[in-house]
Amino acid sequence: KEPPMSTQLHNKPIFLYEFFIFDLYCPHEVLLNISQPVLAIRFLDFPTLTLTGTVHEEKSLIRFNQGKSNFFEMDLEEIKTALLTYPLYIMFIDMNFGKMQILGTSKLNVAIFSKEKFLNFSPNSSAPKPLRNILKLFDNEGTKVAEFEICLILRREYFLYDSKPFTLKQDQT
Repeated sequence: KEPPMSTQLHNKPIFLYEFFIFDLYCPHEVLLNISQPVLAIRFLDFPTLTLTGTVHEEKSLIRFNQGKSNFFEMDLEEIKTALLTYPLYIMFIDMNFGKMQILGTSKLNVAIFSKEKFLNFSPNSSAPKPLRNILKLFDNEGTKVAEFEICLILRREYFLYDSKPFTLKQDQT
């Protein structure tokens, strides 16, 4: 059974996708030339979400340990098709104080995280658990320049709120 219409905007369900990036490992020679590391993630036609990391040369890693999320609305069948058809784009960028350089990229088929879990958007399904995977990023010559663990969750949201109109009353002091 679908939720009441008041829990949907424009008759389309609301979804949330979240990702969390742990430490990113890259060869020491790549690490030495990075000044402002950024990971940019683009999902379908939604805004690109970016995370800024901190270089730790002694450990040959870039520490992110943060995530971002985005709400969007989409028809249920449309999102199921999109998840099986379109990749998640990831870019590893050195912002270098305005002289941006793309160091590595990857496109990820979200289905590798377990399409059954992502495609079960029924209101009675249990809350999905974040799914984790190791990703590798490659430069334009196909050389691996980074590897990191990503945690991804995609779920349908059911906002419950009172659909009665809200009236503001002017203060009469």
